[in-house]
Amino acid sequence: MITFKSYLTESRSAPLYHATNKERAKEILISDVLKPARRIGQYNSKEISQAISLTRSIRTASLWVGRQNNVSFELDQHKLTHNYKLSPVNMAHVWAQTDKQMTKQEVKQYKSKSSKYEELFEEMITEPIKPLSKYLKKIIVFTDDITWWSDDIIRHPLLYSWDKQRFINQ
Repeated sequence: MITFKSYLTESRSAPLYHATNKERAKEILISDVLKPARRIGQYNSKEISQAISLTRSIRTASLWVGRQNNVSFELDQHKLTHNYKLSPVNMAHVWAQTDKQMTKQEVKQYKSKSSKYEELFEEMITEPIKPLSKYLKKIIVFTDDITWWSDDIIRHPLLYSWDKQRFINQ
């Protein structure tokens, strides 16, 4: 029989993904710090001024910046929970509330359609993750063209090819 405590532990064993563009990925890896983004938006009537957006869906991460420019960091959620407060968040609500082109009715419809599903996939952390290497499981690239990396990053043992489904340097 599965206990509630084991259920909670198991759900925290799933990886989290943070997607970024290749230029920013270089900066993050060199500094070994994943910093919160500035001005996220509003959520539950609270202004979110800085946060690191994480998703449980690799599909969502792969589409974030576009596959050719996208790099996703796969992070160990279990380790993160020991040192950081992970807050569930429905980023669809944040985007809908900050999108000036949406009418109030469109925002309301969008929220009602997305809230059931999006809440399950998003987490956020409001402080820098450092050292990132302590929590990093994979550096996922969605293209085989990795010539834009510096030599030390190309040789990184956690560099992972999504297309080939394997680590590049192992």
